[in-house]
Amino acid sequence: MGKTDLIDAEIVGHEGAHGVYALDNPAEAVELQTGINNEKAAIARHDGSFPLPPDVMNKINTSLNKTETFAQQTEQGINAELQANSKKKGGS
Repeated sequence: MGKTDLIDAEIVGHEGAHGVYALDNPAEAVELQTGINNEKAAIARHDGSFPLPPDVMNKINTSLNKTETFAQQTEQGINAELQANSKKKGGS
């Protein structure tokens, strides 16, 4: 595997982990997506409804942090496994 393949595998694993997190936490995923949709709609309206209230933004940011942490941890595990396999095969 070349370096580009390793990077691609990490990206796919990272993004896939967001999906796994959503499947494991469907209510939170729906709430997060609804919040993001509402935030985008408020920005698009240009009517002073953005930013959203602090409690809503806090909920969105908390959920985003959870899913991003999960995805980064998954990516680190994938990276470690790929590096170990690469070394076994004599790669760099």
